[in-house]
Amino acid sequence: MSTSDEPVMAVVRMTASIWHDDADAQAWLTAPHPDLGGQRPLDVAEDEGGARLVLRLLDRMIHGLPA
Repeated sequence: MSTSDEPVMAVVRMTASIWHDDADAQAWLTAPHPDLGGQRPLDVAEDEGGARLVLRLLDRMIHGLPA
């Protein structure tokens, strides 16, 4: 795995740990999200800065905080 894959993989791992169901995790990763400007989390996470945004969103979801 190249270092360019690392931001995306961090998001995929966290998403999988939250949903525990591959289909649900994939659905969340590939659906446009309003808190990401209508972009798909998987697309936003392609670089380190975008991955941090998605990870922060996931963390807020885990803790029941508004995005």
